[in-house]
Amino acid sequence: MSSARWFLMGVFALAACGGSDKPDMVGKPPTDDQAVQARPTTDRIQIGPKKQEARNDYPEPQLLWNGWPYNEEAHDFTVEWGGGNEQIPLYASPSLNAEIQKQTTLKRGEQIRWTQTAVAVFQPSIYRVKNQFLMEGFVYGDGYRAGGETFSQELSPGEVVGVYQYASEGMCIMGVRQTMVEAICPTEENFKGNFEGSFTAAQFQPAERIWWLYVNTDGGSGWMVLDDRAVVDIE
Repeated sequence: MSSARWFLMGVFALAACGGSDKPDMVGKPPTDDQAVQARPTTDRIQIGPKKQEARNDYPEPQLLWNGWPYNEEAHDFTVEWGGGNEQIPLYASPSLNAEIQKQTTLKRGEQIRWTQTAVAVFQPSIYRVKNQFLMEGFVYGDGYRAGGETFSQELSPGEVVGVYQYASEGMCIMGVRQTMVEAICPTEENFKGNFEGSFTAAQFQPAERIWWLYVNTDGGSGWMVLDDRAVVDIE
């Protein structure tokens, strides 16, 4: 994969999904009202110096992935601040309901120094089975394969699979029959859905997510949300 530059759009990064159906998946997705409350009213998140009333009723993600959206072996990323000189809240944990520990100021063009990355997935992208086939993989839980427990089931045409996160090397974290599974990502041979993307990781992005970074700045350390003011270079 050659170096690519990405501009993040909004707190919830939206990826096209392969249908409008929203069947029951693993976990509980946010309601429409909650999603509206958690989203900005404009295309750009307004995080200003004025202290806002704290909230602790944001929807929690269905999956918290300890990685980054375009996770792939032998690839890394850097982040540059593309906004103005603004104060940014730093959270105690990767959750909008967590305590804000610090407010730090980032300058335009500043390289953001990060040590941890996490993706909070609120809604998966949807794929529908075309042909009956055997899906094999591992049951996923608590941040990794759940004790090596395997998953092996025949899927029938019309069944829905939710892709929560690309896990590298052609593997995806998916919701299948009320179970979170790590298995080979959907293929056009066996699934209907959105397969657009210039590389594999870009093809399998969730419908709604927040990308978090644990950063070290002159103003303090903590978890920050990447929004459309961040410029990401994938190497």
